[in-house]
Amino acid sequence: MPLVDLFVQEGRLDAGAEKRLGAEISRAVLGHEQIPDTAANQSIAWVYIHRQPAGTLLVGGEVADHADPHYRVIVRCQQGYLDDEHKQAVAADVARIIRDVDPELPTDVPRIFCMIEEGIDGTWALENSIVRAVETVDLLGVTDERIRSAARRLAAESGAVSV
Repeated sequence: MPLVDLFVQEGRLDAGAEKRLGAEISRAVLGHEQIPDTAANQSIAWVYIHRQPAGTLLVGGEVADHADPHYRVIVRCQQGYLDDEHKQAVAADVARIIRDVDPELPTDVPRIFCMIEEGIDGTWALENSIVRAVETVDLLGVTDERIRSAARRLAAESGAVSV
């Protein structure tokens, strides 16, 4: 159930490329969260595209030339859904997808900044109801093993002792 903020310089991509970028990133994150790629699950995988006007990006304290592209991607998911291996895979896929969609992106210095954030369990709400990670796995059709994995990770992160 990812929420993604994608920041791209205004005019860098056409509408079709932006749509492809958003669709591929949301599918990749759902896959790494081990959430089935269904129409229902895609309906709660949101990607916000923020087009940055010229002059609104500073690099090293200087206004970046608009022809000098940079991407910032913030991926938010519920706590317990991504272990370190899957976070690394999300970062790698985000970079690969951006470079596939924008093949002219220079490689001289880093151009893609990806932050992966986990919302603390119990702080996510759909409409007017708080949804917990362990509850959403049933809603999203996640496998039993994935449910157990998320529960173990949440328990470990909260310092709970299992017996």
